[in-house]
Amino acid sequence: MSFSFVPSANRSIGELAQLFNVGFTGYFDPVNFNAETFADYARAYQLDTARSMLAYGPEGEFAGCSMLGIRGQRGWIGGFGVSPMFRGSGVARKLMEASIAQARQSKLTSLLLEVLIPNEKAYQLYLHTGYEVTRQTVVFGAAYEQVRAALPEGHSIEVEDSEPGLALARFGLPEQDREFPPCWQRETASILGQRGAKAKVGRLPNGEVMLLCYIPAASRRKVAILQIGFEPALPEKAQNLLLGSLLENVVAEFGPPVVAAPAASFSLLNEPENSPLFHLLHRLNFSESWREYEMLLKL
Repeated sequence: MSFSFVPSANRSIGELAQLFNVGFTGYFDPVNFNAETFADYARAYQLDTARSMLAYGPEGEFAGCSMLGIRGQRGWIGGFGVSPMFRGSGVARKLMEASIAQARQSKLTSLLLEVLIPNEKAYQLYLHTGYEVTRQTVVFGAAYEQVRAALPEGHSIEVEDSEPGLALARFGLPEQDREFPPCWQRETASILGQRGAKAKVGRLPNGEVMLLCYIPAASRRKVAILQIGFEPALPEKAQNLLLGSLLENVVAEFGPPVVAAPAASFSLLNEPENSPLFHLLHRLNFSESWREYEMLLKL
């Protein structure tokens, strides 16, 4: 079967959102973008629509998409999906090869991506096109009550609201962690590109501090955690108190839940396995929603 591959530059944001949704139909984790939310996604993760790739079948039918994020000479596959009618046709490998060729033409030195561990077909495709696993990362989630249950009674901390950029500069940028660098979605550029991002700094009476960057969704009582900053030498008890109390403070700003309101909850993307934060989240009763392989192709 013959396919054609073209950059997505001539498509509007609304059209790209629709095509992206088609490519991820039936995916493990549902995807449902509209023009506004896809624009937010593209801005936060620096997707380059001039160099992202679309695949079409022999009759011009949409077959798949490969969205390319670019930061300097690094590239990131920010969504790789195939239309259901073309799955198993061989277009996925050809689309990835077209994306790699585009990255080389753009003088990139590497391509990064994540794949859910249950997605064996995609994982094998990436291996066969030259990617190598660098580490495992974990998508975490927790209900507010689960976190509260892990905290001792009678705790209190001082909480200061801050602007994310200033807070990150004060605590050290995530990329400065050489042992456990952040995933693409939680690098500084991603955090600063997120609409509605906020930050809080918690302080214990003895001066121990922690940073929380997050996006609140008050109507759904959800908190997307972007970054948690603390010194690795911070004692575990202080880590637990600071993070638990910061999360309580965020939920308190939602106000009392109305009738039939959803329970407050937290989520965090792609934390490297066995990092200090990985262990802290487990101690606060966060559960692992998904595990992913982070994979890298050197160009």
